Amino acid sequence: MSAVLASTAPASVTQTIAVPQPLSWRVDLEINDHNDHNDHSKPQTVSFNEVNTVFAVDISGSVAGGVLVTEKNLVKAVATDPRHLTNSKVVAWDHGPRDPVPLSEIDRLAASGGTSPECILTCNSSAHAIEQSGAWFLVTDGDIDSHSVERFASQIVKHNITHIPAVIVVVGYSVTSNQIPAKANISVGASVFFLADHCLFLYADSTEWNAGKRLFYLLQAKGCFEHLGVVESISQSVQWSDLPVVVPEVLSDILLPKTEARAGGGITRLNDSLYIRIDTLLNPGTCLTQADLHDIFNDEATRMTFFHACKARGLLQNLRSFISRHKIEEITSVEDFANAQAILRRLTQARQSAAPIETLLALQSQLRDAYRQNEQHNRDNFLVRRADARAHNAILELALRELFEIERAGYSADQLGRLSNRAARADIVSENELTNQLDDLNFDPAGTDSFRRECPICCEEDAVMAITCKVLPSDKVEANTNDFALNFPLACGSATHNADVISAQIACYQCANYTVSEFGRTIVREEATVVVPLVSLAKNAKLWRTRLAVALTNRIQVGNLVQLFMAVLDETLEHKGWARAEDGDAEVRFRRDALEWTLGMLWREFRTRKNFLETGEMVQFPNAVAFVIEEASSAGGSVEPWLIRYPIEGFLRIMRLAKRFNVPGLPLDEGLHLFHTRIMALLVDNYHAHIKRGGLDIAANRIWAALYDLRHGKTPIEGTARLVMNIDDLIHPSSLKNVKDYLISIGREPTFPFPAATTILLRRLLEIKNHDSVAHCFVELRAHDTAVIQALEHPDQVADQDALDILNEMFFPELAHDSHITSQFVPFVTPYGPSVAKCEYCDELFAPPGTEDTVEMLALKFRQGRQAHFIKHLNAFGDTGLPLRAPIVNGRLMPPSKHYNLHHNVVAVYAELSEDERKALLETGSVGEAGWAEEQRASMEAFANAVVERIVGVDLRGNIYDHNMEEDVWNVLKSFWEIVRRDGFEPEKKQVRMVEKLRMELKMLGWSTKEETEGLTGV
Repeated sequence: MSAVLASTAPASVTQTIAVPQPLSWRVDLEINDHNDHNDHSKPQTVSFNEVNTVFAVDISGSVAGGVLVTEKNLVKAVATDPRHLTNSKVVAWDHGPRDPVPLSEIDRLAASGGTSPECILTCNSSAHAIEQSGAWFLVTDGDIDSHSVERFASQIVKHNITHIPAVIVVVGYSVTSNQIPAKANISVGASVFFLADHCLFLYADSTEWNAGKRLFYLLQAKGCFEHLGVVESISQSVQWSDLPVVVPEVLSDILLPKTEARAGGGITRLNDSLYIRIDTLLNPGTCLTQADLHDIFNDEATRMTFFHACKARGLLQNLRSFISRHKIEEITSVEDFANAQAILRRLTQARQSAAPIETLLALQSQLRDAYRQNEQHNRDNFLVRRADARAHNAILELALRELFEIERAGYSADQLGRLSNRAARADIVSENELTNQLDDLNFDPAGTDSFRRECPICCEEDAVMAITCKVLPSDKVEANTNDFALNFPLACGSATHNADVISAQIACYQCANYTVSEFGRTIVREEATVVVPLVSLAKNAKLWRTRLAVALTNRIQVGNLVQLFMAVLDETLEHKGWARAEDGDAEVRFRRDALEWTLGMLWREFRTRKNFLETGEMVQFPNAVAFVIEEASSAGGSVEPWLIRYPIEGFLRIMRLAKRFNVPGLPLDEGLHLFHTRIMALLVDNYHAHIKRGGLDIAANRIWAALYDLRHGKTPIEGTARLVMNIDDLIHPSSLKNVKDYLISIGREPTFPFPAATTILLRRLLEIKNHDSVAHCFVELRAHDTAVIQALEHPDQVADQDALDILNEMFFPELAHDSHITSQFVPFVTPYGPSVAKCEYCDELFAPPGTEDTVEMLALKFRQGRQAHFIKHLNAFGDTGLPLRAPIVNGRLMPPSKHYNLHHNVVAVYAELSEDERKALLETGSVGEAGWAEEQRASMEAFANAVVERIVGVDLRGNIYDHNMEEDVWNVLKSFWEIVRRDGFEPEKKQVRMVEKLRMELKMLGWSTKEETEGLTGV
């Protein structure tokens, strides 16, 4: 902004002076960031191994001993790339500042001093190192008071480092000492986590690390680290085994955003689209619009991030004042818009003066009209504004209550969990609300808004029936108030504690209520909590809300109750024998009719958001289901739609309910394509979870085994490729039964519905070694092969042969089909391998006949000839022509060379045996197979199996897929025993050089030689 001021110069001359523009509380990153940072033609992410990293390591006195050892080990476990030795630094800290040192000097650190993390940034050199870094680690065991947290936060804001990705590692003994995660102290890392844009909070148990169990427990993640896992709750019931774990290798491979310091500093990220300057926002002169307040306070996660950032900076009192001054004064009176008071005075005067009846009637009519006009006016204006003001103030009152709780809480790990405060702030059902509630049921005795039958207890006819709910297990009374249950209620009906909550007792509400209120149980002695009369939800909303809260959430009135109860009803109808009607069983049919009526009534009358998110319009539940099914159906196999991202149990329930109630727009295939997409997402999610935990091989081997027969459970065997049909081995047991039941319910076999498409997706998935999310993995899969696009978008059109061709692309044709092959048998020529002078497949020499030279030079010529021969005929590659690992091109596994290291692995396995074992095997081999005793046969089979296992599990070079491998091993062993018996075997020579093998071979053949200085003849 500029101001133009008049000067003492002539009138036509002016001077322009710059006036600094006040910084806005809301930050637009597009404007704030430097232009080159917004140049999307440049890479926006960078590998952790490529960035300069600073490791701020706590060396205070409390880390002496095992903790300091763990700190050093975990830093070295993460910084494994050689570039870290050159580019990364270590900043040791206790209660005073220290200069950065190279990573190579970490083992020199010794423990001493107190714990003051702010000193990391009060030292200019260490602060500068972090400012210039691409990521930094804070490693500590300590805890500090709130004033130290605030001082550290002040330094973080001062040095403008909140944009730099940070990893916090707390080291202690909580896991092995059985202290729950919620009690872990996070105070040292609190300032960093609550202010940083991208942060990962980990816990390392020193006893586990020092015993070789190298893993981190994930306490929370935000920003670029969220794909590693987001912890919804760290409550008192959460155990360490419930938390995600991260191995060091995953951190080494992680991609980080390329960030830059932001002009003005002091910027805090509240969510992906809202960045603020807290100091400017809390300034007494700042006044926000209702829309601005909505952006900050209406979303719970955004609000909590704001509160914790203010707490870390010691600004809670400023925040409290800010909230209070933004309250709106509620309208407490109504406006006499139609002048009713004046008309009433005239009417009173007319009565007192005995005015004619016509006058009185006219005034009464005018008064009635005025009342109607006032009512309409106030409803349209003042009452709406008063309701808006109350809603606005309710959010701010809630914020003040939450602020009080955050201020009172300390810095333990439970503050990191994203456990929703929806349950904490919800109303609690009181006894007064339940008392006499059943006396005010709203239903039409002659209508269909209630379920009425003859009561099996009192035999009253046409009585309103009721469902009785059993007591939840003591450790699950509030399980339905956690974030998973609140966000995914339709998935929670499958939980054991919910699936068993409905009693088999269906009776009139008077009898049912009497047994529960008087005895606390049903007539069959089930412990019970409450009865729910089967009347209309729309007409009895409060009754349903309160009674379901008593039944499902320990009286806490959260917003997931109706959907959760619908899921419970559906689960009961599907799996409880007492509700599955059979011919002639009237009692069971009666129960089923009651539950089906209830489910149907809730389905019709319940209202929810159209897209099941906070931003959607309110619609009837069937319309919302129809919307999400249509959204997913039109997404072309994408995993982004809400329905596909919904947990599998809930997805299946939604599809089953849509079929049960014939939702408009349900796909003609009854959702089979959607089911295919959801199952593929489930398989990728499982694969991703194993990657995060360092268990890639476990997940990959399970898929390999589904696609091929495996040799020793490790390597595919050529010729065994098959389409994936069986879902049992690829879907977790916890979901398997529900998946099978759904397929059967729509008339399908309990197998993958599109085997060819599934096969292509799984085979290509094996080529993805790392990804940061399920959605990103599908993006990579689509880019990897156009066949994947077809398999996702049109799985029914994928031909079986197309899938088999993809499975077999990694194999070569049989050797027998090659005209070069005249013999399948390549015998041992020396105790250490086959001939090095000629190809035993075709008997061609590796050097021209008549070649003369020293043995050393001749060995070189044979090596060169062998290389050229194997490249030509066996598809070999590399410098020697010997088998190498199959190449990977653009992530695709290509066919290997046609040969493999058979003889080398026979020698290696034999050399590793003891002398007695070698002697026994040699004796067995010399006897001949026909003369073997049972014990000898077993030992020989064990040796042959060990050779095969070494080829496919250790050596891994060449055509390790050869389906004739076992036969080949047995064939070459015959020549091996013969040669070893004749020439002997020295284990230390298992790696003998080629020239030595050549000397042995020439000696065995009796070829004429001269002294090496004169050369060799007779070739």
